[in-house]
Amino acid sequence: MAADDYRVEKRRVQVLLHDSEGEVWEGAFLCDPYSSRHSGPQLLSELLNDPQPFVPLFEEGKEVATLVHKRHIIYVEMIPGGGGVGLEQVADFGDLRPVVLVLPHEHEVQGKVSVSGPEGQTRVLDCLNRSERFVQVLRPEGDCVVNLDFVIAANDTPARD
Repeated sequence: MAADDYRVEKRRVQVLLHDSEGEVWEGAFLCDPYSSRHSGPQLLSELLNDPQPFVPLFEEGKEVATLVHKRHIIYVEMIPGGGGVGLEQVADFGDLRPVVLVLPHEHEVQGKVSVSGPEGQTRVLDCLNRSERFVQVLRPEGDCVVNLDFVIAANDTPARD
């Protein structure tokens, strides 16, 4: 039996990656078809929260992946229809709470975050204070994953128009 017989086909997730220098990269991450934390496919936030410091980004037209240091990712937007799995597609992810996250380079992410936790720990503050660096945000225009190390401020109510 060849080594390729044991390989698990990964799912391509098309993204726009916003880095700490203000650059935007277009490419794809490879997520597992099954999550080790819940039923269903691996979320992009789970991939980014893995302990390895670098993650391969497959840019269109390049033959090899670019290895991106996760510490320099501000946030990643999943391109609608690009293979990403949104929080609304995953059962048992707790309550969703509205949030506005203020980020560097005048970026702002508005949406909902999962606040699953023990009784009394289901506030936006609890979600932002957890040990995982990346949090997935449900948005109508497509989910994104935010690096909490870059959040300047957060409001747990949506901004008014």
